[in-house]
Amino acid sequence: MPSLSKKTDATVNVKAFGAVNDSNVISTQAIQKAIDACSNAGGGTVTFDPGYYQTGALFVKKNVNLHLEKRVTLLASTDINDYPEFRSRIAH
Repeated sequence: MPSLSKKTDATVNVKAFGAVNDSNVISTQAIQKAIDACSNAGGGTVTFDPGYYQTGALFVKKNVNLHLEKRVTLLASTDINDYPEFRSRIAH
């Protein structure tokens, strides 16, 4: 039988990684660092304090949940450079 990865149920807050709940500040790197840290711990939940978080592309990983409570809004960056191009399996 294949071995399953152990889920630790870590909880990390994006502010601990430098995210700013201000719609004028890009928090992509901080949010991604929180996702990565949670994944490296075996999985769990990434939380946000109330506010507006501007972000570009985020890559959510296996066993990681983003928990957005009331009064939390993720805003998509309008800068195309915040969305890197990469090859995917999606047909064009």
